Amino acid sequence: MKQIPPSFESVRGALLAVIGFIAILLLVIAGSAAALDRPYVALGDSVAAPSSSYVGLLFPNFQSQLGTTQLLNRAQGGATSGSLRGFQLATALGDINAASDTAVVTIDIGGNDRFACADQWDSCPFRGNFAATLDDLEGALAGDPGSEPFAVMAYYNPGVGTAQEAGYDRALLGANGVVGLSDIGTDVGLNDVIHQEAAARGLPVADPYPAFKLHGQAFMQADGIHPNSAGQAAIAQTFCDAIAISCELAPPPPPPPPPADASAPETQITKDAPNKTEKTKLKFRFKSSEPNSTFECKLDKRAWKLCRSPKKLKQLDEGKHKFKVRAIDAAGNTDRTPAKDKFRVVKPRRER
Repeated sequence: MKQIPPSFESVRGALLAVIGFIAILLLVIAGSAAALDRPYVALGDSVAAPSSSYVGLLFPNFQSQLGTTQLLNRAQGGATSGSLRGFQLATALGDINAASDTAVVTIDIGGNDRFACADQWDSCPFRGNFAATLDDLEGALAGDPGSEPFAVMAYYNPGVGTAQEAGYDRALLGANGVVGLSDIGTDVGLNDVIHQEAAARGLPVADPYPAFKLHGQAFMQADGIHPNSAGQAAIAQTFCDAIAISCELAPPPPPPPPPADASAPETQITKDAPNKTEKTKLKFRFKSSEPNSTFECKLDKRAWKLCRSPKKLKQLDEGKHKFKVRAIDAAGNTDRTPAKDKFRVVKPRRER
């Protein structure tokens, strides 16, 4: 039987069907890839910008805990609340509005605003810039699929344990030295504004201030401004705590030991002997300028011996005497200028 070759139209139809199937398959694959694209979007200043920052430490934890697939760190060194609202915010909003499902957003900003806002955090531009940035990010997230954590960072005191500690505390906490959601005026510092604006929007705050207060310069780089690796890990942990996920981070080093006590105590005799006395028994009382001190006493040329207040002297010979006492503090520092009292024992009048 003679075979009839397929017509051009039938071949063309078959090719179009194959091409259509391939196109649909590609769309499905592309849609699946888009559905799996779950970025972590980070904004901030030089604390967040380096690859070794808390942002980099958080990313693998967000991968395992939140299904994050991509890190988009838009933080820039030197950023202020005003400059962030330019290219950095526009880029982050583009990330959130892209065809993806944003997994998490973090932001730290304000440290570089301290020069313009000193003692005026309640009225300087920072509050308005920060509030507007939070609103813009929340607005973009509202149009993003699903729900995602959005956390802001309060600031650590970089001067803990140095002469600058009090000045930084004033900038961070205001005149009253504490964060207050209702603080106003000079009682408002940078961290007050961050906590207040975050609370107004129901946003969690990652607050590393207490951890840095405990560990001090053990969390700081040599520049005295930026956290070292231990400090960055501490900041990352506060974000994990703020959004209530379990993170695997290096434990912080133990707090530094207190500075060695090199100052000697001062000793004071509070009850001494009269300049001239007929008594052969006397009692001395004394105290130290430091708590938990011990004492050593000495009479005339005799050796120093441990003693306590009151110290009783018995069987005193007639003549001149010198009583000395020195305190030794808990660190072992001995008073180098012992307290002393001179007195003279004379014969009783009836024997003269």
